[in-house]
Amino acid sequence: MPRALLGTSPFIGAGQFGPRSAYYYASFYGRPDRVAEVISAAVELGVLGIQPLSYPFLVEAIRMAQAELGIELAVVATIGPSDPLGDLRMFEGLDLRAVLLHGSLTDASHGPEVEDLFGRIREEGLLAGYVTHRPMRALE
Repeated sequence: MPRALLGTSPFIGAGQFGPRSAYYYASFYGRPDRVAEVISAAVELGVLGIQPLSYPFLVEAIRMAQAELGIELAVVATIGPSDPLGDLRMFEGLDLRAVLLHGSLTDASHGPEVEDLFGRIREEGLLAGYVTHRPMRALE
């Protein structure tokens, strides 16, 4: 597993970027060519892994960058919240190393639901983990 992963929240204009979110959204959302440029620049800096959210244009950008660079990136995908197992199929053919459940899914779910998804991910031979936006709740 690489020591550093390129995150993908800016490419969807995620709200945690405050006023820059709208700029990021306009610049990158649905534009795999622009995302691929950033991925390529990150690889040139030594970043050999990516943590994509489950958006088709992000997966397309990964494939574009890999084809251009002639390398395979390590992928730690975030799936969910609406169709986590469907999202998992989106990453077929990539060097998927681990799968994380989206924070919206894990923060709203109960233990058995999360454990069932973990089991399904592990059945694929992958590491399973979760993201949380409410870490104190996860510790309860």
